[in-house]
Amino acid sequence: MKDAAHFLYELDITPDDDTMADLYQLVDALLFPSAKEGFGIPILEAGLARLPIFCADIPPLRETGEGAAHLFDPRGDPDRIAVQIADALNIDAAHRLRRRVLSGYTWKKIVQEKVIPLLQAPSDDCPTMDGE
Repeated sequence: MKDAAHFLYELDITPDDDTMADLYQLVDALLFPSAKEGFGIPILEAGLARLPIFCADIPPLRETGEGAAHLFDPRGDPDRIAVQIADALNIDAAHRLRRRVLSGYTWKKIVQEKVIPLLQAPSDDCPTMDGE
C-alpha cells in the first residue's frame, strides 16, 4: 500500500511541540521500534492522543506502556510484526470507526452522495419549511 507509513526522520526536520500534537491527532497508531531507549516519551504522548501503541519489547518501553502497549521483539520478523499490528488494529473498534469516518465521510464523498442529489432532485420532491 503506497504511502501507508510516513517517517519524520526522512524529512530531516525536528517538529515543534504544536506540530507533534497535530501529528498525533492525524496518525492511526504509534510505531516505536527502538531497541534502546531511556524512557519512551512518545508512548506517553500517544497515550494522551488515545492512539494504539506498538513498540519494542524492551524494559523501559514495557514499563512506560504498563500493559497498554502492543509489544513486539525488536529483532523479530518484520512481516510477522506487521501482521500483529494489522490484526490488533482490525479488532480495535475505535480504530475501525476512525478509518470508516475518514474514508466514508470526506467532503468530496458527502457532496457527491448527499448534496448533489439533493440539488438535482425535482422541486416537487423537495420538502418545504412547513413540511408540505
